[in-house]
This record gives sequence, structure tokens and C-alpha cells, in this order.
Amino acid sequence: MMYKSCIFDLDGTLTDTLDSLTFSVNLTMKEMGLPEITREQCRMFVGNGSRVLLEKALRAASEEALERLEEAMEIYGRVFNENCMYHVAPYEGIVQLLGTLKEQGIRCAVLSNKPDRQAVHVVETVFGKDLFFKVQGQKEGVPRKPDPTAVLQIAGEMGATPEETIYIGDSEVDIRTGHAAGMRTIGVSWGFRSRAVLKEANAAYIVDTAQELLELISAWEEKKGFGRSMNEYDEECLLTFLKKQSQLFDEPVAETMEEAEAFLEDCMAVVVDSLDEVREYFEESGADVENMDAEELEEASEVFPLSGGRYLIVEG
Repeated sequence: MMYKSCIFDLDGTLTDTLDSLTFSVNLTMKEMGLPEITREQCRMFVGNGSRVLLEKALRAASEEALERLEEAMEIYGRVFNENCMYHVAPYEGIVQLLGTLKEQGIRCAVLSNKPDRQAVHVVETVFGKDLFFKVQGQKEGVPRKPDPTAVLQIAGEMGATPEETIYIGDSEVDIRTGHAAGMRTIGVSWGFRSRAVLKEANAAYIVDTAQELLELISAWEEKKGFGRSMNEYDEECLLTFLKKQSQLFDEPVAETMEEAEAFLEDCMAVVVDSLDEVREYFEESGADVENMDAEELEEASEVFPLSGGRYLIVEG
């Protein structure tokens, strides 16, 4: 599979915007005569757009304060417009990552649940206008993430199918967005959510640095011709994985056929036609299998034997 595009979340993925969000919420709360929230509270409140952020901030003050949501939205809109760049900076290695992807001919875009005007302003201020094909924030009439409508539309505008697009984000909302769109999805651990939260959202891939992200994308490009295409897992593959997934994972990552298919697509599981191809796959992946005999290969936790001498290989 040749990847044509990458779509990134903004807050917590490309840029560290937590100070600007916390500062703007607390200016809003102060103007309303309500107690401020902490930086860590804000970290957990963000991800679903400004309305949900303010709902959670008001509820943290009191249930009665929640009745003033529309007032808070009006104040926050003004305050955040003035302070959306407060202490904002790109995460380490992000500028270099974006430059490399552009050199490789991969189009990049941004989709954020941040209000559209501020999302565009932050991206253009931090990164300029040349690195991204499109930048889009939350717009009236467009469902916000994790609804896949916007991310699919942006991929289409870049001339890419979901299978040709990688989605990258830092939260459970982003993982659900990518899965819902049928895109290869990568979680990043440097943002607003922990690895545990991303794993709980069934993130098949989590990276800790921008360099790791680039290396992962490059590795997928190198393997693009190996194995079956996505969306071609037959019923036997799905049932086998559901039954035997405990050999690879401590906790189930899928409970239904649909969840199994989505997970296998996301981690680019492959089906090969012989044990020799299993060995070849691991050798191309850099694994040391030279001294493993046939029985040891079959018993590897990543290998799921199927009928007819076929094997499903899942790298969790």
C-alpha cells in the first residue's frame, strides 16, 4: 500500500497548546466569578471541542454553573481568539517530520476540534502556509471528531482513499476517528493523553517521538507490497483472531467480527500462503528467525495458523 496522505490532529499532536487552553478557560471562569481549573484538569477536558471543554470546566465548579454554558461560550470565544497562541510551540521534531513527509511526496493536512479560525491561525503562525494541503477546525454544520465525515472529506480532497491515508493523534477521540474512517491510525504519547488511555482505545500503534513516527511510516512504505491488501480478511481470519488473540494480548482487543476486522486493518496484519512466507516476512521485518525451526515459527505469538497452509501474521 502506497500512502499518499497523512492527516494530523493539532492540539497535543503537532503543537503543545495546553497552556493556551488552560489560560483561556481560566480567564473565562474568572470573568464569570467561578473557580479556575488546573492544568491537569484541562488536559483531561480537551479533545472534543470548545463546548465540551467548557461544559466540563463549569461542571467542575458546580452543577448550577453548567446552566451558564451559553454565557461561557460567548466569553470564551472572545478570550480564546485573543490568546490562542499563548505559550504555543511545536513538539520536538515535528517541523522536521513534516518537512521530510513533504519531500517524500506525502500530502499532509490538519483536522482539529479546535474552532476553525483559531486552528488555522495556530498552524499558519507556527508552521507557515506551505507544509499543509489543508487545515480545518471545528465548523458549524460539520460533525466533530470522532465522526469520520471531515477526515474522509479531507482525504478525498487530497486525492487519497482511506486505505492510502494515515491518521495521527494523541487522544482516544483520534483513535476512534481513524478507526471509524478505515484509516491506518497512530497514537502519539507526547500529547494530552497517556499510553494507557490510547491502549484502552485499541490503538494498534503508539509512538513516543516524531522520529519514531517517521520510522514507522517509512517501515510501512517498505512493506507496501507484502501480503494481502486491507479489507480482505475472510471469516476464518476474523474468527481465528477472535478465538486466539490471547496468545498475543493480555486483554482482548476485539470482541466482534467488525472489531476484529478493524483491528487487523489498523495494524496491517497480513495473510501468507506458506510457512516459508512467514519466515520471509519476519526476515524482512528485521527479526532474527534464522535458527527457528518450522514448529517454533508456527508457535510464535504473532502467527495464527489457518486452513490450507495459510497463516495470519499480526504484529501487535
